[in-house]
Amino acid sequence: MTTALALIGLPASKGYIQQAAEPIVNEEMIGKFSAYLDVSKVSLTNYLYGLRAFHSWLKSEGIARPLRSDILRYRKVMEAGYKPATIALILAAVKLFFRFLSDEGHYPNIADHIKTPMKTSGYKKDYLTSTQIKEILAKIDRSTLTGKRDYALILLALSGGLRTVEISRADVSDLRTNGDTEVLYIQGKYRAKADLRKMSSLRLCQK
Repeated sequence: MTTALALIGLPASKGYIQQAAEPIVNEEMIGKFSAYLDVSKVSLTNYLYGLRAFHSWLKSEGIARPLRSDILRYRKVMEAGYKPATIALILAAVKLFFRFLSDEGHYPNIADHIKTPMKTSGYKKDYLTSTQIKEILAKIDRSTLTGKRDYALILLALSGGLRTVEISRADVSDLRTNGDTEVLYIQGKYRAKADLRKMSSLRLCQK
């Protein structure tokens, strides 16, 4: 349960916080938090990334027992250099971590009701035209092994609509044959299980 004191960033009187030197965010507690979560492997990786980013900031500021005001200050620090999506990811991890601490009786939920930034709906870059795609591919020197690799990766991204994380996680063993079609099994952002994409341009990559 969130206490009134926790909501304004003050330590609870007793039962939750004892004035100890040991930081509340530490590797042991992060390990317990990881075991507490019932999420996919991808989500777990994202939560741990976000929590460790917060942990690193706390250490740099010399904060062992953070208050609600510290989380709000950290959000302002992130707003100066991070994209809204990254801030939202980190804050989601922080909020879930303090909910875990509260549920387990370790610390009050000082992150309760802290708002995450809204994604902007401003201008987004247009898609590449077919002419632009041809110009990009034409500039790649395919006489070298590096050039062939770059050509294959760029063509893979353009033809399959793959994100960079999906390409970096792909392995040769992920190339399969599904009926008469060559496909690539992918696992990337927000994908709990491997998905597949038809690789109609795979032959072009091999030329």
